[in-house]
Amino acid sequence: MSTRIERLTLKSVQSHATKSLTILGLVGSLIVAPVRAQSSSQHSGSAALYLARGKKLLDKGHLNEALADFEAAIKFEPDFFAAYYERARVLAIRGDLAGAISDFTKAIEINSRFVMAYDGRGNAYLSKRDIEKAISDFNRAIEIDPRYAPAYVNRGSVRQLKGQLYEAIADFDKAISINKRLAQAYNNRGAVRIALGDLDGAIVDFDKAIAINPRLVTAYNDRGTASLEKGNIDRAISDFNRALEKDPGYLWAYLNHGIALVLKGKTSEAERDFAKCRELDPSFKFPIDERIDALKRRPSGLPLQN
Repeated sequence: MSTRIERLTLKSVQSHATKSLTILGLVGSLIVAPVRAQSSSQHSGSAALYLARGKKLLDKGHLNEALADFEAAIKFEPDFFAAYYERARVLAIRGDLAGAISDFTKAIEINSRFVMAYDGRGNAYLSKRDIEKAISDFNRAIEIDPRYAPAYVNRGSVRQLKGQLYEAIADFDKAISINKRLAQAYNNRGAVRIALGDLDGAIVDFDKAIAINPRLVTAYNDRGTASLEKGNIDRAISDFNRALEKDPGYLWAYLNHGIALVLKGKTSEAERDFAKCRELDPSFKFPIDERIDALKRRPSGLPLQN
């Protein structure tokens, strides 16, 4: 079977799910937390009210309305660092990374110990592929508050990208030791375990992530990837289907679902999945034949389970 989709790098055969996790930045495996409530109590009633309403609107996905409220809060209180932080979150979601970095920086200038602003700016830098600035901000967040678990998750994601897999595991372990309900930490650790060949450990982590957050789409996709590596095609397909039920636009799940179908001999059905990948992102490249070949030659030597 041939395809027009080519692969970006052979090195990530086992860990392409890791790539889908870590490089999505602010809306993927990285964590940008809502600001803690106490920061608004120091400011005027009007500014605090706009901030509170804006956060509720942001939680509901109403970006334009949330942005207007954060801007109103800043108009009332030009030194309201929490409002700059929340506006930065909106700008990052909308893809305005330069604007987001500017607002995170403004929040830091007003409050140099504002942990979440360093963490958020680190995420924005990572989305811009400025790895060193990202890890510097995550380090600073951890230095200020060694118990701030999201910074460990995010720093672990940077280390994951740099190929420092054991260091990444250590960061995810630390995040989990601080907050055992942090689904993304289990999910990211599972993705690294795939890259390290610890498929059973990876599945345990994905199971835990899903138990904590059943809406975490990447966990289903990545658990399916681990199952595919183990040769359990039917379980993999089930997980890819669940990922697509929750997010019908998730390209990686279509790709993996199609690859699993090829392994079952259903090439015409698989081509529909690959066509969907091209539809979702015409520039997407991934050598499917190479991936299928790698699965057939798995180091474990386990037979494929149909």
